[in-house]
Amino acid sequence: MSQRNRSSGWKFAKITGHMNEDELADQLRNDRIFARKTGERIFGTDQGDIVEVEAGGISAVKVPSVLGGTTTGKTDLVAIWPTGKTARISLKKSLEGQAYLIGVDRFCQGYEKQYGIKVPDEVATFLSLFVGGDFNILEDFLRGRPRIGPSLPRHHGELLEIHQNRLTLATINEYAPELVTSTVDWMSQSLENLCDFILSKGLASQTIDHATTIWYWSPLKKIDEMYSINRCKLASPESEQLYFGSQNGGTVLYLPFGPVQMHQNQLQFRHRRQDISKLNAQPSS
Repeated sequence: MSQRNRSSGWKFAKITGHMNEDELADQLRNDRIFARKTGERIFGTDQGDIVEVEAGGISAVKVPSVLGGTTTGKTDLVAIWPTGKTARISLKKSLEGQAYLIGVDRFCQGYEKQYGIKVPDEVATFLSLFVGGDFNILEDFLRGRPRIGPSLPRHHGELLEIHQNRLTLATINEYAPELVTSTVDWMSQSLENLCDFILSKGLASQTIDHATTIWYWSPLKKIDEMYSINRCKLASPESEQLYFGSQNGGTVLYLPFGPVQMHQNQLQFRHRRQDISKLNAQPSS
């Protein structure tokens, strides 16, 4: 796919996503039966049938960031029922896709700000090599040693790691296995916070911009599934699903709530309904 086609696709996805938000907001405001059932689904009891809805939509504004300045909030819709109960909804129109795209430095800084915990240097180093982007950092690490990753037939046999300006698990593990071990150990011990950061908070500093509910909703695709982010957070540490994929030398790390990979030399955390639903089915105690 050409860069123009990719850009057009991302722009179209963003526009249709905002249209989906506006459609759901209108339905919550104007369909009292739908509003009442939604409250019952989220909170387990009747919350009334008149809902005040704030939607980001196509003109969504930026929100305050823990790093200063502004960022994009994780909440697409805020729904408030007559009882005062509030749902902060992260709306998904597809069963899998991008949950969060962030550079390594901002990820590490943001995580420390949100939780008061420093991302270990070994983990930051691994992530920087894994997503790449800085040729000099990669070359300093390699010190003339060969890359281990596969070649790309569609790019005349060019090595994937050179084409993408990054290193794969295979190469990093060959020369610095301790970086891989440290990263897997830290992420395994930090799954609750990672799930919270990726699905709920991001860099947003205000609670109103932290999502509480993931709603897979698209009338066009006949999707309507709702999940608690809190249950995902509490269930993630109990899951054993944290591993690297083997394809292309290891370019994807699978977390319990979705995979993380390199995209545009940044960390692209992805959501998958199949993972989110499994976590919601687990005991949250």
